[in-house]
Amino acid sequence: MDLLLERLISGPDGTLGVFFVEDKAQCFTLEDEFRLVKLPGETRIPAGRYRLRLRALGESPHFDEAYGTAFARGFHRGMVEITGVPGFSDILIHTGNTTADTRGCLLVGQTANSAALGLAGSRDAYRPLYQKLFAALSSGEEVFLTLIDRDR
Repeated sequence: MDLLLERLISGPDGTLGVFFVEDKAQCFTLEDEFRLVKLPGETRIPAGRYRLRLRALGESPHFDEAYGTAFARGFHRGMVEITGVPGFSDILIHTGNTTADTRGCLLVGQTANSAALGLAGSRDAYRPLYQKLFAALSSGEEVFLTLIDRDR
C-alpha cells in the first residue's frame, strides 16, 4: 500500500498537510515545523519515502493505555510507526490538535485551521485511517508513506 502526505502550509510553529490513501484524501495532518538542523521532538521529518510498521501492544505504553481508554474496547491494537528516517526515531501517527501534541510525530484530523495551525476532529479522523493501516500492516502487507513538501 502506498500512502501520500502533501505538506501544504507551514509556519514558524508547524506544518499542515493532506494525507492520501489509495489516491483519495483521507484526512488533514499536523506536524512540527521545518528546520535545517533537527531539534528532538520539534522538527518534522524530511520529505521522502518511508516504511510504516505496526508496533505491538506494550511497545508504546503511554499510547496503549490512553488509546485503550479513548477508543472502543478492542479497537487499539498497537501504534503505527514511521520507520527508516535518518536521525529520527519513535515517529508515530496519532491523535492531537496542536503542535504541542506532536513531539515530532504526525497528527491527523478531520478539519484544519490554517490561521492557528491546528486540527479538529482528530479521533474521528484517526479511527478510519487506523483501521485501514492496521488491516494492511497486520496482514503482512508492506505500507509506505511518501512525504512531499509543497509548502516551501
